[in-house]
Amino acid sequence: MDRTVIDCAAPLKPLINLLKDGIIGYDIGALDATSLQVLNEPGRPASRKSYAYYFRGGPPGKEAILYEYNAVDHKNFVNDWFAGFKGTLHCDADPFFELLFEQSAVNPNHCNAHARRKFEPIARAAQGDGLCAFLNDGRLEIDNNLTEQEIKPFVMARKNFLFASSVNGAKALCLHFSLIRTAKHHGLDPKRYYVEGLRQFLTVNPLRIMRHYYPGYPA
Repeated sequence: MDRTVIDCAAPLKPLINLLKDGIIGYDIGALDATSLQVLNEPGRPASRKSYAYYFRGGPPGKEAILYEYNAVDHKNFVNDWFAGFKGTLHCDADPFFELLFEQSAVNPNHCNAHARRKFEPIARAAQGDGLCAFLNDGRLEIDNNLTEQEIKPFVMARKNFLFASSVNGAKALCLHFSLIRTAKHHGLDPKRYYVEGLRQFLTVNPLRIMRHYYPGYPA
């Protein structure tokens, strides 16, 4: 089963890249992270935490939900992932995200639900503007609850699978979770998506599949 999950990931990577392009090309997004234990990471003990990052964005009707594994140098990982993005990101005040918001083109929309737990320390950290960003754009949410709701299925699944055995397994897990959650977000049947997608992907241009499975995707 593990080998099948990993082997199926490679031909689907172009589809993930297209979904990521949609997130980077829109001016509102979201990010979060949750822990993911990987047993066989080079140079790291099995007990050390890695992370599955959650990214959400894209224009209305073309939204994408992506997960991606990362083990080290989290600030640069997040900063590099959003290369080219210009706009506002829903998030909490995780230190992993600090480098990203040093860019003038990227602004935080901090979560007021998190802030009320420790409001004074957050205010002292000069994050007040991020807490009020939603007042300036009606498309922004007051909190990060949509992100928390979407990352919950991964957290619930993790209680069952517990860990990934290898780095390739962790990457494949995140890729498949991305496609399943994005398909469900668009009201698509994930099983049918996989059966038809995997059958066609090696012979059909990824853009054609994208337009077929995600209504409204640009020609």
